[in-house]
Amino acid sequence: MNNINFDKCLHDLNTEGITIIDNAIPNILLSDLQIKFNRVINLKPSMGKSIGSTEEDELIWIDHPLALDRNIVKIAASEAISKIVSAYLNIEIQLGYTFAYRTKVMDNMTPEIQSLIKSPGVFKGWHSDANLSSSNRGYRCVVAMIYLTDVDKGDGGLWVIKGSHVYGGSQREWNENQFDISQIKEVTAKAGSLIIFDMEMIHRAGTPSNRVPRDIIRFMYTPIGSYCEDYLLPASFIDENFTNEQKKILKFSTTNITPISLSEVRVLRILKKNKFSTFIKKQLLKLLV
Repeated sequence: MNNINFDKCLHDLNTEGITIIDNAIPNILLSDLQIKFNRVINLKPSMGKSIGSTEEDELIWIDHPLALDRNIVKIAASEAISKIVSAYLNIEIQLGYTFAYRTKVMDNMTPEIQSLIKSPGVFKGWHSDANLSSSNRGYRCVVAMIYLTDVDKGDGGLWVIKGSHVYGGSQREWNENQFDISQIKEVTAKAGSLIIFDMEMIHRAGTPSNRVPRDIIRFMYTPIGSYCEDYLLPASFIDENFTNEQKKILKFSTTNITPISLSEVRVLRILKKNKFSTFIKKQLLKLLV
């Protein structure tokens, strides 16, 4: 990864709750990710959530983004990100969950209309993810987000309230009369940029008003051993040079179970949940291994 200034990133997180690293992803890797992202966006699963995408009114989700490319796995477990996040949280971390999506362009959705929508969510209201006060969490979480498209003003980028990560995390929905509007920041950046932010920040998704949608990949990090969701990871993507620290971040055991068998267990669990046929199960396992 490029242009990682550890001291600056940590300072920005502590003071503003967010840090932006321009051109963090090398151009060759970025181009490859963009091609694979577009390919999977157009691959709709026929039964449940498999390898493909799920379309909703405002978004197209990639169901298992770590299966896009082995380099995404390396980014998720990279020392560059983990060092910053671990230092900020002052604790060992793990990958809590990951997702990727394309934010659609909606001609009839303007910033003025968006300002009237108060509930949290895409195109919606100001909110904190409020993990500090959540009954099943009670700790800080951090997101690292890759822009796969250029995000200029009005392109549907992330909006944040600088410094709001220190507000306490006791509230999920926020109105503009509850914070200093002079601290509103629209996160514009070029494709390949990395944005790391504290999920306690008050934030919202912007409204893409131009012809190009916004494509992103997000990694959410939690304290090790805490809340996390399962994710599908092709066994062939496991790098034999992963350190024990990287294996911890990816939730691999370093003792009694190998990454390959763990990946296969995840595949079988997902397939069983969705009641796939034995034939489809075997074909998907071949694809992933």
